[in-house]
Amino acid sequence: MISSNERFTMTVVSEFESRDRWQIEWYDKGNNAGKEILINPLIYTKDKNGSWQATSFAARQASINAALNSAGLLTETVVSVSTLISGSELLNTLPTTVYESTFDLRVGGRVSATTWIGSDGLMYKQIIKDPAQAATTVTIYEYDPTIKVEAPGTLQQ
Repeated sequence: MISSNERFTMTVVSEFESRDRWQIEWYDKGNNAGKEILINPLIYTKDKNGSWQATSFAARQASINAALNSAGLLTETVVSVSTLISGSELLNTLPTTVYESTFDLRVGGRVSATTWIGSDGLMYKQIIKDPAQAATTVTIYEYDPTIKVEAPGTLQQ
């Protein structure tokens, strides 16, 4: 258990073969804490025992949204959102459009995000700043067709 005054750090490794084919692994203090593989329309999730479950990605997202909505988190968390195009920028020689967004939250104040999107519609970088948590998250997305994302070999029925 982490007490309220300890910092929590988790490492996340994401690999994208394409927009609808990716895998994500996360580690807590160096230990593997989970893995998901998306090969649209299915998402495969590895549980704590190492068993894989396959579910429809759309059904899973709908289930998550329903749970958040029933808890009042979708409608009561974000009070307002504003987004504007702040300009164009080369990101590692890739032309992108830069968007600045501000989320006013009912609890926790204001969170800002800067997002770089290529002409292909893919997100290539995002910086999220949350002053209330004294946290900044930088995510860089690389889409690599040489990465081969495959479904796990054995699934739990």
